[in-house]
Amino acid sequence: PSKPVMYAAYTLLYLIGLCLYAPRALWRMVRGGRYRRGLGERFGNVPVRLRNVGPGVVWIHAVSVGEVHAAKGLIAHLAQMRPELPVVLSTTTDTGQALAEKAGAAAHFYCPVDLPWALTPYLDALRPRAVVLIETEIWPNLLNASTRRCVPVALVNARLSAASHRGYRRLGQPWRRIVGQLAVVCARTEREAARF
Repeated sequence: PSKPVMYAAYTLLYLIGLCLYAPRALWRMVRGGRYRRGLGERFGNVPVRLRNVGPGVVWIHAVSVGEVHAAKGLIAHLAQMRPELPVVLSTTTDTGQALAEKAGAAAHFYCPVDLPWALTPYLDALRPRAVVLIETEIWPNLLNASTRRCVPVALVNARLSAASHRGYRRLGQPWRRIVGQLAVVCARTEREAARF
């Protein structure tokens, strides 16, 4: 399929998946408060604390606790090398957010869902000079929107098991196009680098 058709199909499938998951998410929200925090942020409502950081940031995305721990070292290293460069950190989970508060980033927030209309306000407000994804967080619409804006995207501490590699290879050309938009892949091992 052509690139626009491929991303339209992905977006439709992602949206269907969100709709199917919505009843369970609402039940968890009512029963235990899960997903309540950051709900607006997840759907494109950029928090004021991010608008005050200014354009030209490095946006690091770390899903939860393990990835935030990995990101902390990178944030500290960037602060030492380029102290004038603001770094913002997004996570997906509440536990990740709690840890992100202490990670040393200029600001932290819940990552928007991987839908163009939720991502665009963040890309407009942050105007990132680079996006860094930790481990295996490859979000096709975020990657595509960043590439279209000439924002390089790096995948660091990248993991790719043999089983995942076999699964992704079955997706064929569409998956190669998506991964091919990564500017840099820093894998954990030489074997994982070879898989990428």
